[in-house]
Amino acid sequence: MRLPGRAAHQTVTRQGTAKLRRVVNAWVLAPLLCWLVACEPFPGEIRKTDDIAGSKFTIRVQIYDEGNKAHMFAPGCHVRLYSAAANSEDWRQFANAYYSECDQIPETLAGFVNDDTAYAYLQWRYLVTRNAGTTWSSWVVPEHLSDRTYYNTRLIQAVAVAPDGMGTMTLNPEGVRGGAALTLSTQDFGLHWSLQ
Repeated sequence: MRLPGRAAHQTVTRQGTAKLRRVVNAWVLAPLLCWLVACEPFPGEIRKTDDIAGSKFTIRVQIYDEGNKAHMFAPGCHVRLYSAAANSEDWRQFANAYYSECDQIPETLAGFVNDDTAYAYLQWRYLVTRNAGTTWSSWVVPEHLSDRTYYNTRLIQAVAVAPDGMGTMTLNPEGVRGGAALTLSTQDFGLHWSLQ
């Protein structure tokens, strides 16, 4: 049975539109979705390795190039922190971070306070060990100062901790609400911090 002119045209148009939608979904949306899902950054080749040696343990800082080719126009860097007992190759990762720009990585990321105590910091997270790298405690600045700070990749600008446990953490004004300079202080090697 043949449909009259206008009805036939509408039927063909509906069928064509449905077919066009299937083609768009198959050839445009599916690859786009796959690209977006696979766009997650991941470490590639090692760019730099630094070992910071203490008397009982060593901290290793490894910086990796971006491994995902989808980021070839804006490649970042990945940082991984490891610790191992002195003269051991049993490295255990205790922290990692992704920087969308490699020049955002501070020159100094870790330091020793005494034989058993060391600290490290990445972005907005401060880490400290009091048992020669066996375990690490973390203090995330925006979780404790949510009304004052943002998750900024350069939030922690500098840290200094003395052998008596007293220390300061300087925050980058870029990550502070209102752009104000903030300094935090600790009396327990950085297990806890408070505004000065």
